[in-house]
Amino acid sequence: MNQHPEPDTTAPPTLRERILKHLVQAVPDELARCEFNCSVSECSHEEWERCSRRRLGPATIPEEK
Repeated sequence: MNQHPEPDTTAPPTLRERILKHLVQAVPDELARCEFNCSVSECSHEEWERCSRRRLGPATIPEEK
């Protein structure tokens, strides 16, 4: 029987985890719709302020399985 030990949650993060933390950051809810669900690649500040899509609320991003 090959059982895997429970991960030690008190251990310091590995080098890989530290690097990924700096490369992949969480997107704030107020920006998620713009980042993931918009076909416009770049907006001016004025366009962003008036954007009706942005004002709809946070985007729903499917979680990975």
